[in-house]
Amino acid sequence: MLTFSFIEKSNAAEILPGLFNILYDNMNSIAPTGEGYERDFEEWYGNVAPALERPQRNIILIREDGALVGFFQYYVNETTFMMEEIQLVKAARGRGIFEALYRHLKSIVPPETPFVEAYAHELNLHSQGILRHLGLEEIGRANRCLHFRGSMSAMFETLENSPVPVPEFTVI
Repeated sequence: MLTFSFIEKSNAAEILPGLFNILYDNMNSIAPTGEGYERDFEEWYGNVAPALERPQRNIILIREDGALVGFFQYYVNETTFMMEEIQLVKAARGRGIFEALYRHLKSIVPPETPFVEAYAHELNLHSQGILRHLGLEEIGRANRCLHFRGSMSAMFETLENSPVPVPEFTVI
């Protein structure tokens, strides 16, 4: 069974290392920094932990049969739903988890939010393809990343019409 839950911000220090392990494993095979695990973790943690103190920022934990298989980090303001990070362990890919997550997001993101944005590393062609499939267009570049933007309602419409079967999931 697939479940989605918000990170308990008061316990973030305990959960963030496990999330970083997923991120590091994925990105180290796509675009390694060359700095090593400890330095990469220090930089990532130093950015993510303080950001979680803001109410508009959150992380959704993705579990399959109780095991942590990924996470989705985002924030929402009055104009934009910013998808900051989505990571799944390799073994959980290709089973409709992304589609289930994005359909779940429709209940979280205020419907009046006009835009959705995301960044994808220039070497991460898979992520770029997903963003384009969701209707986002490249609008710029920053620090070896492509910046994408699109219509929030169009993204959800694309998902509604997707033929990909969505696994059963529970929100906890």
